[in-house]
Amino acid sequence: MLVGLAAARCLKKLGVEVGVKWPNDVLARGAGGRQAGGRPTGGRSAEASTQSGGWHKVAGILAQRSGGYLQVGIGINCLQAALDKVCQGHVPFGSIASLGYGAITPDEVLEQLIPEMVAVLCGRPSYPRLAHTTDVASRDIDALRYESLLDQDALGRERLRELQGYLAFLGQEVSFAAGEALDIQDYQAPQGSIRGIFRGINDDGALCIDVIDASGGSTTQAFYAGELIFL
Repeated sequence: MLVGLAAARCLKKLGVEVGVKWPNDVLARGAGGRQAGGRPTGGRSAEASTQSGGWHKVAGILAQRSGGYLQVGIGINCLQAALDKVCQGHVPFGSIASLGYGAITPDEVLEQLIPEMVAVLCGRPSYPRLAHTTDVASRDIDALRYESLLDQDALGRERLRELQGYLAFLGQEVSFAAGEALDIQDYQAPQGSIRGIFRGINDDGALCIDVIDASGGSTTQAFYAGELIFL
C-alpha cells in the first residue's frame, strides 16, 4: 500500500488527477474529463468508465517476499493509446497519454517515482527532480535497502492517513471477495463475497466496510486481503 502511495504522489506531481483502489491499484481520471485528444474511446472501456466515476487503472503493483527482502514490481501505463479493456473491480484500464495528460515518458515518471518511494518508505523529505534518472537512482536506491518505516509506527500511521485521502470510491457501495487466509490474530476472512459501504482503511491498513446484516443494520468490519469491486 505504501508503494501505491508513492506512485500516487508521483503521478499527482506530474499533474495527473490520481486515486488509489485498495490495496494498491493506482487510478486516474481524464484531464478535464477528456480521453486522448478529447475523444471518447467507446466500447466496454467507455461504459465502465461511466460506471466507475471516470476512474481508470493506470498502474498496478505486485510484491513478494524473497530471501528476507520484499521485491516490488510497479507497472505504470504511460504512452499507450486508448485501451478497451476492463480490469478486475469493474474499472477500465487507461494510460497517462490516453487520459489526455500528454506524452509523459517512462523516464520522467521514474525520475519522480524513486524520490517519492524514498520519502514514503524511509521518512525522508521528497527530493527535487534531477536532470538524469540515473542520478536519482544512484543516490537513493540503497536507502530503500537499509531504512524502513515499518518499524516506525507513528510515521507508518501518518502515511496510511495520507493514503486515506487518495482512496477512490469512499462512501460508495462495493462488493468484496475475500483473498487467501492470513495468519493474523483474531482475524477470520469472510466466506464468499459481501456487500456494503466502503469507509476507508484503519491504522493497520485494513479495508473497512459497513456490512449490512440480515436485520437491516450494519457493522463496520475490517478485511486484510481480497478484491474490492465497485458496483
